[in-house]
Amino acid sequence: MTHWKAFFETVHLAALGVWLGVVAAAGGFAASVFPVMRELDPKLPAFGAYAGEHWLIMGGAVAQRVFLLTDIVQFVCAVLAMGTLGCLIAFLGLPRQRPATIVRACALGLALACAAGSIIIVAPPLNAALKMYWRAAQVGDMGAVAVHKAAVDELHPIASKLMAGTVLAVFVAFIAGLWATARPWEGAKATAASRGRGRYEEPTLLRGKRA
Repeated sequence: MTHWKAFFETVHLAALGVWLGVVAAAGGFAASVFPVMRELDPKLPAFGAYAGEHWLIMGGAVAQRVFLLTDIVQFVCAVLAMGTLGCLIAFLGLPRQRPATIVRACALGLALACAAGSIIIVAPPLNAALKMYWRAAQVGDMGAVAVHKAAVDELHPIASKLMAGTVLAVFVAFIAGLWATARPWEGAKATAASRGRGRYEEPTLLRGKRA
């Protein structure tokens, strides 16, 4: 049982660590790629009919690919983190009443909500608006560009807030998990001690008969 508990705790913390690192790195990449593209001010031959900002399209295309890969990785990490924590609580004796366990479960639930909101609710219409924006830019339809770019600008802050919420929640779950594994719960020791005190000593006559 101890080996299985160590295995599930290791997988759980590894999944949280990868999840945290990937989402934080994606956010940092998006925050840095657009200023670089703006300074370079590229001109894209495929968008020769577009008189607007080509750097914004190029930065968005690169960032979209990074976010797609990020969503795949964080989906896998979320499944692993949730599954291992559930097994630890249900089968491997992780104390449900321990504050660290409650914090881990609540933080992981919040992270899953933010990730699901980003992947399922926000990402599909955002990606669709981006594609229509780029398609209109390729043919130089400035009216359609304005409409679809406005949709992108409306959804982008929501996606950024969900990403920040995911990073914060996963970070809290990760720290709580490290704390729980590094510091044994005092309540478990107290429970074991009380059970030991509650046992009656074997009578001397019975020990003599067995001897």
